[in-house]
Amino acid sequence: MVGREITLALVFAVGGAVFALLQWRKIGSASVRNVLGLLLAAVGLVLVWSMAQVYLLPTVPAWNSPATIVTFFITTLLLGSLAVGSAFVITYQYLRGRGKLPDTDIQFDILSTTLRWIVLISLVLLGVQFVVIPLYFASLAQQGSAAALSSISLILNEGGALLALRLVLLFVGAGIFSIFMYRSASNQAKTRVTAYLAYSVRLCAGFRNRRALPVLSEHGAHRAVDQGAA
Repeated sequence: MVGREITLALVFAVGGAVFALLQWRKIGSASVRNVLGLLLAAVGLVLVWSMAQVYLLPTVPAWNSPATIVTFFITTLLLGSLAVGSAFVITYQYLRGRGKLPDTDIQFDILSTTLRWIVLISLVLLGVQFVVIPLYFASLAQQGSAAALSSISLILNEGGALLALRLVLLFVGAGIFSIFMYRSASNQAKTRVTAYLAYSVRLCAGFRNRRALPVLSEHGAHRAVDQGAA
């Protein structure tokens, strides 16, 4: 599985670099570039799936759960959508500053509409995440095994602070700032600042995801296995 993940990561990285070059230099037709972009998006989704599969170990109940796969995809889509929104804002400001936008008002209307859709998608994903979390703990509790109960204890006690911090950053980055972005999408200055803040906070939450639900630290995972086998 690790070999498959590495292969997909290399294909995605190299393909992304080629796609960026084609877009930058306008090489090939728009249709060809769009097809390549869609193929890379598909590879990216398979890569996320492959990364999540690595953690589905029967000996570690905290990892061996559908919540692992769902959380991987939610994190990817949230970070991706907010990153795209921030990139759109940066590109708009750059082109506007250099006077390369043919009609600033029309372009900003397009940007505003796009950002509002990104915000709506982020809020839906946020809602799904907050539904998955209690279901995840309920699933572990229902298993009733020593390893599963030990995993819950490790997550809530030793990793409780990290989990709480991630949830707060997740709520602020994908929730509150997204709402502000939606409401300020008609104001260019507010849109720029809010988009950057939303992505920055959500990025911090994404980093914390590696050591919070549903992924325990390596030390905690081995302790869960040891206690479950005792």
